[in-house]
Order: sequence, then structure tokens, then C-alpha cells
Amino acid sequence: MSSNERRLRRSADPLIALHYQLTQLKKEGSLDAIVLTDQTGTVVAGAGSWPLCEELAAYAPIWSNEAPISESRVGDMRKEVDLRSVNIGGSEMIVCTRKGGNQGTRSSQEIMNLAEESVLRILAA
Repeated sequence: MSSNERRLRRSADPLIALHYQLTQLKKEGSLDAIVLTDQTGTVVAGAGSWPLCEELAAYAPIWSNEAPISESRVGDMRKEVDLRSVNIGGSEMIVCTRKGGNQGTRSSQEIMNLAEESVLRILAA
């Protein structure tokens, strides 16, 4: 491995590589979770507790429609998440993050930009 190599873990498997990248972004953003989901609410890749990743993935397609959400757990959680749509080979995917309690070393906007770039780079390869 080169002395300039910044990554500690690598994988030739795209889903494992994506998991490693999302784990790093979760740490840098001090997030509770970050997940990539499809439009059916299925987890494609994620970092954080598995139940939270599944919950975020299930709700992300609802939140991305921007329809009014009544007062409920779904509505309350919406206030705690950031979403970004990503088109991969004609398939619409959603990156969803839930903020943690601490300030990360990167802003929410930076994390979303890096997540989008990572998803496109890893899954388009």
C-alpha cells in the first residue's frame, strides 16, 4: 500500500466498499446513521445501528416526495434527517442521514456531497 494511501480498508466488492465509505462519513459527520436506499425503502448500504438504518430506509421514499406529513413518528423523525436523491444508471436512490448529538468535523452539506460522490463513484464502476 502506498504511503499516500488514505484509506485504511478497501474492498473490490462495491457494496462492502460503499459500507466502508458510509462508515467513514458517519464518523466525520458525527451521525447516528447514514443509509443508501432504493425507492421501495430497501437498504442498499448503511452505517449505524441496523434497526435505525432500516427505519430510515423505509421512510426515506415518503420524505423525498415532499408531501405534507402529519404529526407522527414519521413526521417527527423528518426534522432530524437530511436527504439527497442520486440517480445511478437510471435508478433513483436516496441517501439519508440522521444527525448525531455532537458536531462532526464536516458539515451536513459536505457529508451529503461526499456521500453522493461516493455512491456514484463506487456503484457506477
